[in-house]
Amino acid sequence: MAIMKYPVRDIGFVLFSLLLITGAAFASEYSYSDNAVPQVKAAVITCKGDIDYGLYKSIKRRTKIAIDDGATYLIYDIGTYGGLLKSADDISKFFILEVPRLNSKAHTVAYVTTEAISAGSLISVSCRDIIMLKNTTIGDCAPITIGGQLEGVTDQYEFFQGTALPEDSNTYDLGKKELVDSSDEILTLTAAKAHEYGIARAVVNDVNEALGFLAQRDNVKFAGPPIMLNTTWSEELARWLNSTTVMAVLVGLALLGVYIELTTPGLGLPGLLAVICFVLIIGSKYISGLANWIEIVLFVSGVILLLVEIFVIPGFGITGIAGIVLILVGLFGMLIKNAPNEVPWPTSPTEWRDFNHGIMAISVGLGAFIVLAWLASKYLPKIPFLSGLMLVPDVSKSEGVMPINMTRPTENETENLYVGDIGEVVSTLRPTGKAKFGDAIVDVVAEGDFINRGVKVEITGIHGNRVVVKAIF
Repeated sequence: MAIMKYPVRDIGFVLFSLLLITGAAFASEYSYSDNAVPQVKAAVITCKGDIDYGLYKSIKRRTKIAIDDGATYLIYDIGTYGGLLKSADDISKFFILEVPRLNSKAHTVAYVTTEAISAGSLISVSCRDIIMLKNTTIGDCAPITIGGQLEGVTDQYEFFQGTALPEDSNTYDLGKKELVDSSDEILTLTAAKAHEYGIARAVVNDVNEALGFLAQRDNVKFAGPPIMLNTTWSEELARWLNSTTVMAVLVGLALLGVYIELTTPGLGLPGLLAVICFVLIIGSKYISGLANWIEIVLFVSGVILLLVEIFVIPGFGITGIAGIVLILVGLFGMLIKNAPNEVPWPTSPTEWRDFNHGIMAISVGLGAFIVLAWLASKYLPKIPFLSGLMLVPDVSKSEGVMPINMTRPTENETENLYVGDIGEVVSTLRPTGKAKFGDAIVDVVAEGDFINRGVKVEITGIHGNRVVVKAIF
């Protein structure tokens, strides 16, 4: 929808209706009737990188610190290309509704130092003032219509959208109309244009010049340099772990670790890798507020049930299925921010968008796992220092006969095994484990379901040092 700018002939009447970004009303400027210049404190709070729930929590924490320290001018240093819409909406509502409750004298300022794009423009226009560095940009966000007079605008303009154009030549200079934004584009403004149209209060060279502008306009004096409040390393780590790319990598590595652990005897590095990845996934979701204690309990309970099914109960039945269901419910519940007594299901377009980002991360991780699992089964045995992780094929001395490395000493150093030999399982096959043939205890792989300890087995194939057996009942 096109936006047209018209100079206003009637200065006594200015109706400002602007199709811009995500819209917010600017508040009236400060004024003081007494001669004394009040001293105030300022705090600069960085707002960089992707807009996400971790940044929202961090902004709330640092804003409270600044207000508790006596700062009334809250300068939000903004440099972002956007992010999650739900998080941007949370930050905007925090600026508009919660900050005044924390301190009625608090004055929020969006200080755009690089760009405020998409969700960044939404949180910028939710502040009482916007101040931009030279050569910065703001906008590129799906707009809504707002109306009313904009205070502090040096040039008298009104903005109209679409076909709702004025025809009164006595009020508007129709010959000097200007196309601000075409109908097939999303509005983006440079710092100079934003100031011309009244979106930005000032265009400055640095933060000191921004503070000078505020001091002169509001007739205040800043007591010393501003407090600098940056994100902590733990907040940045949690935000990094919750990103779509990193989450996909963690999911893929966790599944790969479980797969390798279940297809190799004993417990080792793959299992430890899986545990670390799951801890990072759950921990980052909990720190960022996406995971509550119920979802964590469901996830851990599912893992426990799955381990019981694998290592205790033979076959694969209700326990294993229940474990998988609980893991999926817990994991998917962590994709949506909800209270413990609420069903973790998206109820708004913004929540659906965030949920889809999480689904994408899990799907990419699952796809990566499938590829890595195939590569591991095909090439891992050929890598010398990693070949011990899987049962590696070797060339037998004769067809159907091979020397087997014993795991327990016997009278003979080797024992020849043949297809058709009968033995007994000495450690449950899941599907790998150990079986005894005569005096030799060897590593074997079961066909089909798991085989319990004490069950008689028959050798059905010998491929290198990979001995395949089946149960005899």
